[in-house]
Order: sequence, then C-alpha cells, then structure tokens
Amino acid sequence: MKNLAVDFNPKILRYLMRESGETLQTLSKKSGVSVATIWRMREGKHVPSWPTLDALAAVFDIEPISFCAEEDDEYEGVKLNAAGVVVNFEPAKLVAIREEMGLSKSEMAKKSGINFDIISKYERGIAKPRFKNLQRLARFFNVTHGYFCDDDSDPLAVDSMFDGMEEKRERLMRIMRYSY
Repeated sequence: MKNLAVDFNPKILRYLMRESGETLQTLSKKSGVSVATIWRMREGKHVPSWPTLDALAAVFDIEPISFCAEEDDEYEGVKLNAAGVVVNFEPAKLVAIREEMGLSKSEMAKKSGINFDIISKYERGIAKPRFKNLQRLARFFNVTHGYFCDDDSDPLAVDSMFDGMEEKRERLMRIMRYSY
C-alpha cells in the first residue's frame, strides 16, 4: 500500500493554484504529476501519496505537510484559516527578533526575499502572513513556525500541556496506519 496523505485538503491546492496562476497543465509540467491526478486531487476525488505532495510542494515552495492543514488547523502552534493565512500571527514578535538581529526592515527584505511593504504591514498588524511567508520568516530567523504566533494557553497550567495531544496522537495513528 502506498504512503498516502490521508489528511490532504483540496481547498489548499485550489487556493495555491489560484494565487500562483498555475493551471493544471503548467503545474503538471513543473511537478511531473499528471493533469488527471492533479484535477482529481483538486476536486477532492483522489488522496495523493507523499511523493506526489513532495513534487507539488516543490513547485509552490512550501512544505508537503502544508497541503494537509485543515480549516483553523494548528501546525506547530500556527492557526491557519482555509486560505492559508496565519490567524494568530503576533507582529511584536517579528519586530523583536528583527531588532534583536540588528536588521532594518529593508535589510530584512533583501535577505529574506519578502517585500519591504509586506514586512512593514506584518509588523504594524495591518496584514497577516500566509503560511508560505511564515515559513520563509522561520527559515530566515532559524526559529519554529510557532515562534511568531500568539499562544493562547497559560504556559504554567499543566492541563494546557496536554490540550490537543489526543487529537494529534489519533492523527499520527491514522497516518501510520495508512503508511504501511
């Protein structure tokens, strides 16, 4: 049995194709995945394998797991909406780490590959990043994705350490069950 990505979310593929302007044909050519397979995935009629997601993720410059985020899903403390926007992004954390590294916004823009105006909007709280830009920020500053996000839980509360643990365990078991 193939190693299937059972939590694949077709909404994310549709969103990425729309935002990037990729058509079925161009995405197929760039990824090596057939047009028919991409169409079935986009329509929610096909559960892809992880190697297929790897090929598509390379085209969009994202991690393959990004295709598996659910609405309001949490990924390393990151809460995403269906469009892939980070809803719990904390602007002050971006400002703090940038200043700690001794970087101006323009230096950060040049080195990170994220537009100066976008960085400025993130820092002022006018805009929230999509997951792709959050990944870029995390790689640039060598931190986890969740570093830039607001943590609603009380770090001293023992119960908060276990919130969602059962759900994550069940998800991991589903992935493992379909991996063999």
